[in-house]
Amino acid sequence: MKTKLKLAALALLLSTFNPQLSTAFAQGSLTPPGAPVPTMKTLDQVEPRTPIDAVHTPGDGANRFIISAPGSYYLTGNLTGVTNKNGIAINADNVTVDLNGFALMGVTGSLSGIYVPAAHRNLRVHNGSAQNWGGNGIDCYQASNSQFDHLRVSQNAVTGLVCGNGNVLNTCSAETNAYGIDAGDQITLTGCTAVNNGHNGLIAGFDSTMTACTATGNGGYGLFAYGSTTITACTANKNGYAGITTTGGTINAGNHALLSDCLAQTNYSGIVVGETAQLSDCWSISDGAYGFSAGYNFHLGHCVAENNSGSGFGGGSSVTLIGCSAAANGSNGIETQAYSLIRDCVVTGNLGSGIIAAGNTLISDCAAAYNTGDGISVNSGSTVSDCLADNNVGDGIKAANDCRVTGNNCNLNGFDGVSYGIHITGNFARIEGNHAIDNSGFRNLKLNLGTTNLVIRNTVNGAGTNSFNVPAGNLAGPLLTNAVAVLTNSNPNANFAY
Repeated sequence: MKTKLKLAALALLLSTFNPQLSTAFAQGSLTPPGAPVPTMKTLDQVEPRTPIDAVHTPGDGANRFIISAPGSYYLTGNLTGVTNKNGIAINADNVTVDLNGFALMGVTGSLSGIYVPAAHRNLRVHNGSAQNWGGNGIDCYQASNSQFDHLRVSQNAVTGLVCGNGNVLNTCSAETNAYGIDAGDQITLTGCTAVNNGHNGLIAGFDSTMTACTATGNGGYGLFAYGSTTITACTANKNGYAGITTTGGTINAGNHALLSDCLAQTNYSGIVVGETAQLSDCWSISDGAYGFSAGYNFHLGHCVAENNSGSGFGGGSSVTLIGCSAAANGSNGIETQAYSLIRDCVVTGNLGSGIIAAGNTLISDCAAAYNTGDGISVNSGSTVSDCLADNNVGDGIKAANDCRVTGNNCNLNGFDGVSYGIHITGNFARIEGNHAIDNSGFRNLKLNLGTTNLVIRNTVNGAGTNSFNVPAGNLAGPLLTNAVAVLTNSNPNANFAY
């Protein structure tokens, strides 16, 4: 008995040192909890934006609704215009307008669907449409550093969408307005479309970028941009003026423009750029006046001009064309002014000459075939080397004073009955190492009455006057015409006829 009492006393003593042992079998607190805490959100928390209506954004005599404070606003339904009024006026900075998929619908005599009456910045208008307004669909000309996206503007009396400098436009479309989209300088347009507008389709100012845009069936220019513009992966089709232009064409990009991966097709004219521009991987197909037109000092690489009514490529001086193709154009394939470089180009089936260049031009590794005029024609001080001229109606290669014509292959040219494989029309030219065979009537190589030309190491077929027509007074290597003379020749500058 004493032992049991001692054990019970020991257990009680230990429990004072271990609270868990003392509360292992205790009950919970009997104090009731406080009042329930609200778990539902307020209406302002559910929709923190402001609806555009007569209560929250009342208008005045010129505007149905006016946004006059920064914030986020949204439409709750379609908005119908009123005569002599704008739909929504934005008169504050830092405003977002969500059209919420609804339409701004103008009426006869209405003004603009959205209007910014004074200079404001940091605006965004998106997700809706503007149609049938008596002025512009969306007029944000005085907005800067703003965004416009997922907008559809159509059948507005003036311009579908107008915005000022330094703005971003994304996924906007303009259809059957007087003008499509007219944006200021430093603009970024991405994925925008202009279709069947009465005048110009898409316009951007200086220092802008257009990417993946389309202009079709507009009465004026398709894509028009001013200087220092980048245009990439754009298409212009069936526009009244130039497809893509920077100086007055369909794709028009002004001076210091950069164009790549663009297509102009079935426009009045194709792609037009100003001075110091660069084009790569662009196409002009079945355009009217010309395919490509540029000012001086421009670079054009891997572009195609085909079936245009005028010339394929036309440029000023100091032009570079590399790896380009001009086929079946209504005039010359390639035209340039002085001090130009043309290399690795192919010109076929054009109704004028294949390549025609002014003085001091360098042409190499090009092919000219089946052109109605000359294959390659250059003016004074030019070089034509390692080119092929074949089956052209006029001369295969024609060159003037002070030219160097070397290492070319000229065959089957001169179907007009008077032209030659190689035709030199001036003095002080160097004609060396060319191969002129089977040109019409054996008219293979001809020098006009000019003198002091150097003619060496060329090969022709036929030994008649037409085959090797080199008047006295020129410095020519001997013409060897039989196998014995060829095999025993020791003159490294001899010409050969066989």
